[in-house]
Amino acid sequence: MGDDAQQSAPNAVGLVRAAELLDTPLQQMATAYRMSAEIAEWLNGHAERHDLPAVRLVGVRPTGIGVTDARVRPRDPAGTAGGAAAVEGSAGGAPAVEVEADVEVDAHADRLGRRWEHVAVITHADVWDHKGVEYDAVVVDRRGMSPSEVYLAASRAAHELVLVA
Repeated sequence: MGDDAQQSAPNAVGLVRAAELLDTPLQQMATAYRMSAEIAEWLNGHAERHDLPAVRLVGVRPTGIGVTDARVRPRDPAGTAGGAAAVEGSAGGAPAVEVEADVEVDAHADRLGRRWEHVAVITHADVWDHKGVEYDAVVVDRRGMSPSEVYLAASRAAHELVLVA
């Protein structure tokens, strides 16, 4: 069966519910055989925190590479942590936190690109385009994403995962 946490149709009947309605046994493949144990563990925790109907993954291949959670803090015009003031010279006076997040996403994408062959930056605008695709490493730009979209984007990573914002 697939993972109900990754269904894209808002009113769809998930496979778990379909099995209940049909009074049929449900078979789940929970072994994350290509994904690192660290990423599987992060996905399980994310699904639990957000009450997502996800398959509980069993990671069988620890790599020693933890999931990076790069929380971005707003900066004031002086460059210190503080309010989300507009950055002078930024496109349209974007809030400082947006500029900081863009810099963070780009920096992680560059770093991962030097280490891995297949790297993706996944944003709210294109999260569903990546469903069913796997990458060596993924940077998830969480701005505007729902918990389900974060789960889907993060589950595309096989070896290294970075979450920003």
